[in-house]
Amino acid sequence: MQTTTPPPFIEKAARYYGVSAADLTPMLGGHVTYVCSYTRDGKDYVLRVTPPNEEIDLSTMRAIL
Repeated sequence: MQTTTPPPFIEKAARYYGVSAADLTPMLGGHVTYVCSYTRDGKDYVLRVTPPNEEIDLSTMRAIL
């Protein structure tokens, strides 16, 4: 299994929610988005981040959501 460094925006998003990028566990599924899980204070959470991209317009964002 290959270990990769998370992109900088994942680290920033993790800090925003009070966790470290090292606490995130990648989940399957995100084709355009990055989806990770983490546990904080005994509760499980999912962090889903859509990176900035000039190819993602409003209709594409609605489809992703």
